[in-house]
Amino acid sequence: MQLLDPRRLTHFAAVYEHRHFTRAAQSLYVDTGVLSRSIRALERDLKVKLFERGPGRPVEPTPAANRLAIETERMMRGLADLPSAARGDEAGTDSIRVGILGVGLGSQDAGEIMRNWRCNWPGVRLEYVPLTAENHDRAVLDGTVDISVQQLGSAEPSELVTHVAYRSPRAVVVPMGSEFADAPILYAEDLQDQEFLFTDVSGRLGEVWADLPVMEGSRDTTLGEPAHVSPAVFTTGRIGVNALAARDLGVYPGTCFVELAERPVDIGVAMLAGQQPPAVEALYRAVELCTVTGPLGDL
Repeated sequence: MQLLDPRRLTHFAAVYEHRHFTRAAQSLYVDTGVLSRSIRALERDLKVKLFERGPGRPVEPTPAANRLAIETERMMRGLADLPSAARGDEAGTDSIRVGILGVGLGSQDAGEIMRNWRCNWPGVRLEYVPLTAENHDRAVLDGTVDISVQQLGSAEPSELVTHVAYRSPRAVVVPMGSEFADAPILYAEDLQDQEFLFTDVSGRLGEVWADLPVMEGSRDTTLGEPAHVSPAVFTTGRIGVNALAARDLGVYPGTCFVELAERPVDIGVAMLAGQQPPAVEALYRAVELCTVTGPLGDL
């Protein structure tokens, strides 16, 4: 599973059509260097090579590019069909409360998806609401938020519709001087005798973290949000837990993230099942459309 930037999809589609970077760049009115960097970033994110290219050689799509072309056509057609104020649709609401747990969809790709949505609904106000491990399970169900970006479990309530946008390895957050700081990867059995920050995983988060003694930690330190994990690790010297994706948003000085094997974290969106205001539905579907699943995303 991989969340993709709609702008990069447009760049890919142009190169795929023209089989030439300069002509593709001219068709999009962008610099060739911008286009080349965009394609390299897409290849890096997907961990595949999309085009065979080099001096004096024609640009040839790889098998992965042929598969992505099919996905891209589906995504771009779907994005064009989303409810939009520009085509006369009513928003159904003047504001949307978006609940965010931890890193949410924290990536540049997600930012472009949000900007794409904003072009369709310039008059709708977005209110971001921080969620915690204690309330994210119920935030949409009890009406605290209209849509949430959170960790998803294998069995979500039937009252919700959910979509996994991307999958992140788990991580432990340790002090820089810890014996574990230089480990390339850790296993749960390596950490059973360590002192953890207390983390409440009594809800659906328990599926992900139940193999670690996170609920045995002292309750003299309370974590309100995942963003508080690294500072708490620094000040207490204990071990914290987070999704490895949170590392990309910055690491608190004096701490480091170490990948934890097994039980990856599924991060995605949730909203109430049934008819929703078109602006809310458009936000959910934009994330859904810009997710690549299947063999291409697993390469």
